[in-house]
Amino acid sequence: MNAFDGENAQRTLQARAADIIEVLFVPEGLIKKKRPQEIGDAAWAQFEAAYALYVQNKYEESLKAFAALALNEEWKQWPVFAMGNVANIAIALERYEYALKLLSQLHSFQPLTEKLLWNFAYTHYRLKNLGEALNLLQQWAKSVNPNAKAIRNGAGEMVIACLSALLGKEQTALEFLKSAAGRNPALLQEHLALQAAPAQHIPQPAAEQKTVLSEAAEIPAEIRESIIQMLAPKRPERSPALSQFLTAVEMEQYSLALESIADGEYNRALDHLLRLQSAHPGAWLLDIAVAGARIFNGEYEVARDLLMGAVQAGHKISGSAWWNLASAQSRLGDFEGALFALTSCAETEYRSSPQLWKALKALGGNGEPAETDTVQEESSVPKKISHPLLYDLPEDMNSQRIEILNRILRPKKMPKAFKPDLGRLSQRDKQHVAIILDAAYRATSSEASKILQSILHQYPDLYTLKAHLAGHLIQDGNYQQARSILQQAENLRPLDTISRINLAHIYLTTKRMDRVVQVLEVGSDSIKEYTYWLALALARELSGKGDAPVAAARARALAKSGPSEKTVIEVLKMSNIQIAAEAFLENPSLAAAQEALSGLEEGDIEKVRQILEDSGEFTAERIPEINRKVMEPLFLVNPGGGPRWKEDVISRFNAGLRAYEDGKFTEAANNFYTLYRNTHLYSIAVNASAAYLKDGNLSKAKKTAQLALKDIRDKRKMQSWTWRLAYNWALAHLETKDVQGAVKTIQYYRNYGRDKSRSLTGLLAAICLDNPGLDGLNEKLATSLDDLKGLVYKPSDDLILALAWAQLNLPNPNIHDVKQALRELAQPDT
Repeated sequence: MNAFDGENAQRTLQARAADIIEVLFVPEGLIKKKRPQEIGDAAWAQFEAAYALYVQNKYEESLKAFAALALNEEWKQWPVFAMGNVANIAIALERYEYALKLLSQLHSFQPLTEKLLWNFAYTHYRLKNLGEALNLLQQWAKSVNPNAKAIRNGAGEMVIACLSALLGKEQTALEFLKSAAGRNPALLQEHLALQAAPAQHIPQPAAEQKTVLSEAAEIPAEIRESIIQMLAPKRPERSPALSQFLTAVEMEQYSLALESIADGEYNRALDHLLRLQSAHPGAWLLDIAVAGARIFNGEYEVARDLLMGAVQAGHKISGSAWWNLASAQSRLGDFEGALFALTSCAETEYRSSPQLWKALKALGGNGEPAETDTVQEESSVPKKISHPLLYDLPEDMNSQRIEILNRILRPKKMPKAFKPDLGRLSQRDKQHVAIILDAAYRATSSEASKILQSILHQYPDLYTLKAHLAGHLIQDGNYQQARSILQQAENLRPLDTISRINLAHIYLTTKRMDRVVQVLEVGSDSIKEYTYWLALALARELSGKGDAPVAAARARALAKSGPSEKTVIEVLKMSNIQIAAEAFLENPSLAAAQEALSGLEEGDIEKVRQILEDSGEFTAERIPEINRKVMEPLFLVNPGGGPRWKEDVISRFNAGLRAYEDGKFTEAANNFYTLYRNTHLYSIAVNASAAYLKDGNLSKAKKTAQLALKDIRDKRKMQSWTWRLAYNWALAHLETKDVQGAVKTIQYYRNYGRDKSRSLTGLLAAICLDNPGLDGLNEKLATSLDDLKGLVYKPSDDLILALAWAQLNLPNPNIHDVKQALRELAQPDT
């Protein structure tokens, strides 16, 4: 900011304080520092085991483990590590009164650390003790290290300012607001929607600016640059929904990315986010975060495509995502697109932002917020601005239907990370195919098609290869060959959603509406995107086959209460498609569970089995609780520390790490193995076994894991490395086609030390799903899925359906257990 406008800032702060606190005031994680000298090996192993449970998201078990730690004589002189972490986990579990009691006791006989003082204040805030929360935060601000993140980025002072505003302490609020502004002007711009200083504007090359401005229409040239400055991008949000699929460690990576953006280190932020995106392909919340980082980095077109992809897929994106879409569109010269994005933004939590209405007015929309939240008959912006599905449509109804269908069934290339069946190849073949896929990803679609076709004969039954090839063939305009490849792929396994849309697009270009319907209907029950069901409704109406109103009802149910609901209603209205009234359409999994329960009441087991199988093929890829990279060896980039990590050990470890990342697996394996034999550090043994697996040296992979596990057993050291070593050993068994050996290894180490590792449990379930009918695996599948269900906070619908199906396939199924599983879906509120 050029000058701090205290009056304006304070007025805006008063209106938005509660919302800002919800975003910025988040609890700190566990406390883990260097091992105290007084703590022996056994006591430290107890701490590491408790900490590992937390990292694995097993909060209840971790809380009990830290509570037991507090009773250990060695740890009693270090209560911060034990009692403090019990309080921190209680906060994560939202047991605020319990956390308050523990922190109050701790605070009564020793000063709290910075993290605990912050969490103490957070607990008071959650229990509505705002005065005490403010008092503690002011203590925190005086004692905290000036280089601490929350001070460095101004977030802590901003929270204090917000609490002061809520308590009517205007002078205190202004004092801390000024301090936050001095540290991080962008923070005030982001949360108070105040005008940024010119230095905060993302510069464009002069030539690019000239092109952008010359192509724009209807907005005077002198206004356009001010609009671009006004639409400065927002940092991605820390959405609570991220914790449903990101681990605690990954959430820390995500937070680091946000901090890197705040510090202007955009490439570093992208590096963090792209790693997460690669680990979780298809996670649209991460796509939106990547888009935000790319705008800060000046990559506007890529960012726009990511955000538009989320919009067209029917996801309910946040106000900051709509704002960033407007930011990208304006920088690309598409001010009409920016107006559409801001209009949608005005229907979100941003509706109270003065900056939003100022930007809308500059773009030609309504510059005043609606007086009520009621949906108005007349739009507050010019009628020419609409959803991309509705923009500039033909006159007659039939042509409109086809055009909208074309826009939804837009063909796509497969994401780089999509490799569902690569895990069944040998390590050498996996490496070969991965290199080819990477080369294809970097090439044009014409070049990529030739690259992938060159190895198609070597892997005729590899679904991954066919799906990627078909995507490139379509982009290159070779529809006939793409259709043939997709039909071959469908003979191998059910098509994924992108491939299904690609095949439907091919039939749409030849006006084969009956085939479009057929393609979209297969596996549609597992699709949860409103655009997919809208396409099915239109295709059914155009072909005269199938129940269009049923698909229409599903589309509306998925878009319900979001900014896209009006679009769905408008499309259906202009297409003259009625909406069915069946309540079960809101959740196909619920419908399958209810239908299956009815079948169980009738005693028709075969009918129930068929109902569950009709809900979709049960594969490891379908169940989100099973890691998408379940068949990849475990490898540690950051294995921790300790007194044995001398400078030379770190240097040699890093050399092995570089070799592994460069694909020099023989060199990496030998490096890690020698280093392990010299240090007996089990984390290094994990990496040695992983590198041997990647190198295809399966006997050495087994030997390394066996040696380390024997050493752990002999020393009776139950460590967090145990299950990782067992994981890689099991993969070595699988590579030699020894499925039973892999299962036996997992079963032994999964229960070693009473710890059922989620990763090992997921691997066991994946093996059982990939080997149906193998002797004894049906029972193990049912057990592993049941264990997996108990290891997560809220099991997915697909996990519950798979569990019921597995239990039903047992030699003597327990119908009571099957019913109990299905009732969790069919009767979620009971």
